[in-house]
Amino acid sequence: MRVWRRLIWAFCLYHRVGVRLCRQLVVRWLRGAFLREACGRCRRFFRMGGAITLLEDEGVPASSDYDFQRWLWRNHPRPWQLREMSREWEAFPSNPLFSILLPVCHPEPTFLAAALESVLNQVYPNWQLCVWLDGPQAVKVQRLLEAYSKLDDRIKVGQGGVRCHISHASNQALGTADGDFIALLDQDDIYPPHALYRIAEHLSCHPEHDFVYSDETNLDDKEKLCRPFFKPDWSPDYFNSIMYTCHLQVFRRSFIDKVGGFRERYEGSQDWDLVLRLTEKTNAIGHVSDILYYWRIHSGSTAKEGSEAKPYAKDAAIRAISEAIERRGEPGIVRAAPRAPGCYEVRYNLVAPGRVSILIPFRDQADVLDRCLQSINSSELPEDCE
Repeated sequence: MRVWRRLIWAFCLYHRVGVRLCRQLVVRWLRGAFLREACGRCRRFFRMGGAITLLEDEGVPASSDYDFQRWLWRNHPRPWQLREMSREWEAFPSNPLFSILLPVCHPEPTFLAAALESVLNQVYPNWQLCVWLDGPQAVKVQRLLEAYSKLDDRIKVGQGGVRCHISHASNQALGTADGDFIALLDQDDIYPPHALYRIAEHLSCHPEHDFVYSDETNLDDKEKLCRPFFKPDWSPDYFNSIMYTCHLQVFRRSFIDKVGGFRERYEGSQDWDLVLRLTEKTNAIGHVSDILYYWRIHSGSTAKEGSEAKPYAKDAAIRAISEAIERRGEPGIVRAAPRAPGCYEVRYNLVAPGRVSILIPFRDQADVLDRCLQSINSSELPEDCE
């Protein structure tokens, strides 16, 4: 009997130890699997040269810049938010019609299709797309635009007999527009789906604004966002040095008509020239602090090669800025900035400058004050200086 008791006790002890051991092994295996999965996710997040691809499942575009990807994660609307926007716009005090001008000249068909799709995907539906073909185009492009115009009657397509360049094509597209506000889109760029919604929302809060612009970013050859450009509010002097409102730009139609539309001697800088003339007629300028435009980088684009892609744009920009400061009674010399492509320096002529007062805000720093005075004495100063 004692033998059986000992056998039963040994079996129970062995069984209890075995169960506990098996349980520990299972827990360790699960814990290891969890850690392996967590490490795999971390590798996907912090992969060198890549983006946080997990966010694509949530409707957030991918970026090759980790810091910018974090910004997108925090600020880019999710699909459920876009669905809400598609209903909320009806509650705006006003729902302006946006006429989007799209001049087309020998585009890459895939890029053009992406641009058209980005307009069709807008959650704000009160728009029309005014496409103008600058002369004869490839058969594939013709068929693509014909198919899209049949797909949605908000897309209007016109064509010129000969190529007359972008200013003429933009004016022709403008002539077909019926909207209260005019937006610009290049043939290889993209609007995010909430772009027009944000502009309409801004105009609902600021109906007096005649010109509205947004922040922008580039789109690289891997279809990932990069090089975001978060812009300042309106600064006339800064605007004389760089065309920083570039994309997305929306204008009140009546003011474009008032300044005469796009001028044909300013190809490559025609929108810069337009804004310079338009902002001389109004101070009602708004800035939407959100990225509402994807500027594509590809061979031959200004986004990739700067002014070297379009050398004529530099001369047009210098001419547009020079004429603007002359019209404003602030003559000077405009030249390209030597170490900043796409930027310009304005050296204003001093006319009766008056007394110049130099303020030196130092205290108890004799060595700094001495160095400052030496630099003043060695500089060419006006006669009337204090």
